[in-house]
Amino acid sequence: KLAVIIISIMALSSGIVLIGMGVGFAPSIDWLMFMVLGIAALISAIVYTAGSRPYGYKGLGDLFVFLFFGLTGVVGTYYLHTGYIPGSLWLPAASVGLFSTAVLNVNNMRDVKGDTRSGKRTLVVAMGASWAKKYHAFLVIGAILALMIYTLLSFKHASQFIYLVMIFYFWRHLMVIFKNTDPAALDPQLRILAIGTFFTVIFFGLSLMF
Repeated sequence: KLAVIIISIMALSSGIVLIGMGVGFAPSIDWLMFMVLGIAALISAIVYTAGSRPYGYKGLGDLFVFLFFGLTGVVGTYYLHTGYIPGSLWLPAASVGLFSTAVLNVNNMRDVKGDTRSGKRTLVVAMGASWAKKYHAFLVIGAILALMIYTLLSFKHASQFIYLVMIFYFWRHLMVIFKNTDPAALDPQLRILAIGTFFTVIFFGLSLMF
């Protein structure tokens, strides 16, 4: 608990400084908006597994990860630096959110036995292994499709699709997920998916330079 409090204070302090550097320290609509979003994200992180009714164990973790790691993180950062939000930006934001949710889903598939015994009702516990795998495919494929649609909307050159070199990487990951029969054996897939997400974002960033 002490570690959570310390990290929360550090996150809030650094967040206030970054907001001030981005929109100024004088109170304004933008300043207030980012403060509200920052505090909401901080509270969401704390009550995810803490408190008397943690929402992470009520099947809502996926939704909040998508909202805060994807939409809020990407769109908020873009607006902080540019002062406006293009409509197409929601596509890469959704992609990051879907990838982040997929990482959580692998974690929940790995821990499904323990979560079931302890009464933690994650989406995986609610859906069962078979549907959890289908849901996982939806998240990963949906994340890639969102990037592809964004690229098509601003298409200039085939090199913009450079991030598609990661497709075979994710295909192998999905094959492991669908063939899995031992939840504990999914642990390496957390790292594999996180690394794949990282490089996909890097390649997508490079594609914006073409």
